[in-house]
Amino acid sequence: MHAYWVNTSDNALIYDNLENSTIDVFNDLETLFNGKEIKKEISPFFTFEELSKFDGIWQLMVYSGYLKISEKLGNDEYSLKIPNYEIQTFFRKGFIDKFLVSENQFNPMMRALLDGNIKEFEERLQNIFLLNTSFHNLKGEKVYHSLFLGMLIWLRDRYEVTSEGERGHGRYDALLTPLNKINPAFIFEFKVSKTIKGLNAKAEEALKQIKEKKYDVGLKEKEISKVYRIGIAFKGKNVKVKYEIA
Repeated sequence: MHAYWVNTSDNALIYDNLENSTIDVFNDLETLFNGKEIKKEISPFFTFEELSKFDGIWQLMVYSGYLKISEKLGNDEYSLKIPNYEIQTFFRKGFIDKFLVSENQFNPMMRALLDGNIKEFEERLQNIFLLNTSFHNLKGEKVYHSLFLGMLIWLRDRYEVTSEGERGHGRYDALLTPLNKINPAFIFEFKVSKTIKGLNAKAEEALKQIKEKKYDVGLKEKEISKVYRIGIAFKGKNVKVKYEIA
């Protein structure tokens, strides 16, 4: 089975599938983001009308070249993975443009984060959520986690991006470890609030969890001069960020 790049109209099918994805898809995406493989049923011969019989989003991604087959496991079952170059290209040119309004919105947000301007980062993140109609039905911490991790992929030329790793007394949600030690590290914890009024308390809870469970232990020992602890709370399209510098 040979993967190939499909045209723009076919790529639109991938974006439509992502926009209407279930929690299972986000779970699998997170696995892929972490450099691991997923097992899926892929048909070597299919029509778009038949996609519903298989895992449609993965079927499309294999044939578009965004996913590569690493091993055949059974009749139509394969082990799939994402090449670094292709996933970065996909998320920067495809995912970001489709789901984060435009790079004109996305790039300044990431610059604000890297510059340590967390207030501006919060404002730009909130603006992206408000402007993007794709976020109207976001539910569950895992969905926000996977979405945010997709954003952080953009930084892999400067940071090691890891998710749900063991550190301290538990598992952090996301960690940016700088490849150059003169740059700061960022550790994130995410929470979902049941109400808009509860956003502030949930963001504080997330920040407190980072400190109490010592998720940033060992970063200073790596001679990283500055560590940002960042708690983020979500409710629909609403965002609240709390932070401190360790």
